[in-house]
Amino acid sequence: MLSSAGAPPIRGPAVTGGAAYAEGGPSQPITLKANLRYICCLAFAPDGRVLAAGGEGEGFSPSGSREGLVRLWDWPNWRERPPLQDVPGTSTSSVSYLAFAPDGATLATATASGVKLWVVATGRAVTLSGSGTRPSPPAFVVFSPDGRTLATRAKGIDLWDAPGRTLRLNLEPGGEAAGFSPSGKTLASITHDQRVRLWDVATGRSLAEEQAHIGPLHAIAFAPDGATLAVGGEAGVQLWDIGIGPHRTRLRPRAVLEAWPVRSLTFSPDGKLLVAAGGHAKIWDVAGARELTVVRPADRGFISSVAFAPDGTMLALSEQDRSSRRLGGSVRLLDLRALLSPQAVSARARAAASDLLRAVRDGDAHAGGGSHTYDAGRIHDGDTGVPRQRLISTPTYRVFGPRR
Repeated sequence: MLSSAGAPPIRGPAVTGGAAYAEGGPSQPITLKANLRYICCLAFAPDGRVLAAGGEGEGFSPSGSREGLVRLWDWPNWRERPPLQDVPGTSTSSVSYLAFAPDGATLATATASGVKLWVVATGRAVTLSGSGTRPSPPAFVVFSPDGRTLATRAKGIDLWDAPGRTLRLNLEPGGEAAGFSPSGKTLASITHDQRVRLWDVATGRSLAEEQAHIGPLHAIAFAPDGATLAVGGEAGVQLWDIGIGPHRTRLRPRAVLEAWPVRSLTFSPDGKLLVAAGGHAKIWDVAGARELTVVRPADRGFISSVAFAPDGTMLALSEQDRSSRRLGGSVRLLDLRALLSPQAVSARARAAASDLLRAVRDGDAHAGGGSHTYDAGRIHDGDTGVPRQRLISTPTYRVFGPRR
């Protein structure tokens, strides 16, 4: 597990920032240069000693698409390991999802060309073979808590015996994303028709199904207690209560949080916090459905995925630099103590207000100019449509910044 004791300073050209965990006080943010054009997914090993980032590399495959690549860093010095990569020229697409097995020795990756299981220590890989192992993107991979079942997306949802690498069940209809309950007995999935489904892992039987109300769905996560489910879509995050009775399992909608496109979701290990990312990242108190703070990317960037360290003290965010045409992905590591301190929250609020006033005054809400739409108390980036800030309720109008 991660610990604050004895962490050395971070050094090396691929890392910027302060020590990972400075004795006697919160650390400074750390930036890991991933040398990936785009980072699609992040994951910590269960013991917290390895961080993986998967995405799109610089090289091209024979089909003309970018090659998939996984970057690995060791904690606590954040030294980069050799990447997990196919023989150059053989990979056919970027890594869209990845997941560590509970023992941390195996990493599963999903691309449009198939699902692979990597031995983290050696970099060797085997490809799952069988029906549905060459899905249309985006695929997903997720291990059950005991590591015995691997769920992947194909035409449906395939459930594999992970140790034997044999296909056990296929669930129809398929899903855009899925997650196991903490007990491993239930699988939750979301579908293109905006429905949330619960499945019995042992039998493949459908347990419950409900319609979500946040537009097309992209992400799903169980809370550690197994009683709450979070679903992310184009119009925000919807929380669901899960009721398990002797004869019936129920999904009950609880709350909808904010309204902006969400691509990645994660609960803190203690279940008290929920983080969602899609352009920027927001952190909520789960019990009160209360927004605690917003983490914004660097100028003209966007945050695409998030992951908590297993001990809950650190948050990793993948950040893309839209101003760069090459190798624009990096990983930012934030100490939760520093991020949620009253001083830090207040400073970010002041910065957001200052940015808003400058945008309204100058019509230049980012360095590249462009238009931004203000409606229902939010400012939307004119290039991506992603809401950048929450505003006081105002009439709808547009601000056009100069194009440079």
